[in-house]
Amino acid sequence: MSLSEKLIDRFKLGSRVSSTEMLISAIAACIALAIVTWVSKQSLSGTNLPFILASMGATAVILFATPSSAMGRPWPLLAGHFVAAFIGISCGKLSGNLVISVPLTIGLVIFAMHFLRCIHPPGGATALLTLLGGPEVSAVGYKFMLTPLAINLLILALMALSLNKLRAEKNRYAHVEIPSGWQQRRQTNTAPRFKPQDLQAAIDSFDSYIDMDAEQLAQLYERAEQQRYSRKLGTLSCQEVMEQAIICEYGDSLQEAWSQLSQDDQQAIVVVNRAHHVEGIVTLSDFIKHAQAFDLDTEQQRLAALIKPSTMLTSDKPEAVGQIMSSAAICVQQDVTAADSWPLFERYDIEHLPVINQNNKLVGIINRSTLAPRLHSSG
Repeated sequence: MSLSEKLIDRFKLGSRVSSTEMLISAIAACIALAIVTWVSKQSLSGTNLPFILASMGATAVILFATPSSAMGRPWPLLAGHFVAAFIGISCGKLSGNLVISVPLTIGLVIFAMHFLRCIHPPGGATALLTLLGGPEVSAVGYKFMLTPLAINLLILALMALSLNKLRAEKNRYAHVEIPSGWQQRRQTNTAPRFKPQDLQAAIDSFDSYIDMDAEQLAQLYERAEQQRYSRKLGTLSCQEVMEQAIICEYGDSLQEAWSQLSQDDQQAIVVVNRAHHVEGIVTLSDFIKHAQAFDLDTEQQRLAALIKPSTMLTSDKPEAVGQIMSSAAICVQQDVTAADSWPLFERYDIEHLPVINQNNKLVGIINRSTLAPRLHSSG
């Protein structure tokens, strides 16, 4: 264990972000506070009120240095400050004795933040400012919540929301073709390890404030899983782990496709057009599913009836591969890492993943059954 790792473990230091993220956070905070300062100063010119609250500095740290913190979301941000200010002003009116009003204010602020689920620590400083800000602050009373508090908060909130949009994570599957209709299949066919309410119940079981909600916890779990895939599979690309694909065309007979599946002991056949672009995929499951239409005793008999070519000019059963294939096949580009391709198997409940090149031509296939042992090996 390195010295930095020992220090992190010993003193429970937070995770380290990239230099780019550090610069973005610092520059964004500078710009936001500059705008807040200028607008507030113009709005409050001619008064003795503070045009920017000291608690905005702490809020800026939360918003821009820890953008994923639950404390920096709109409800905790706005309610945390406004509720704290209201309590501080009210306690100041009830008692002018700071020995009584200060601790009472903070105690009530903490209780209210817990009760309303709007914990935002800088709000505590805002509450104290209403008590310790001098006669100018006391004189305006509840108007203090409008100026300067509301002005300060709204500008900071808008700046933070704008930055978060720029920080939005790029689509992890940018090099994956997801046909329309697969999102619905993902929701109906896959069974997640746990539901959002399970995660929320786990958080609630600590009976202590956790700066992470169920959605963030689920994202953390998914990223930990992705790290495990990367550790197991390394930098191997799909091209390095793919197998040769057995192919056929849309109009090929079921008998030909069945012969390929049987003789070559293949798990799937990729259906391509003349340009070698993927049109669909055929598996044993597709044959079995369509064979159910025949009212025969055994599965073998039903399959034989499906595969047997019709001697008539017209047929009321499927005759060509294109009639039974799964027409929307998810494909992955050959330069995508195997670690990034694996979640597709679980996410969309599929067993086979055609691999294509930059020209969208089929170059191979990855089978879940052959990739899984690499992930489940020890280490």
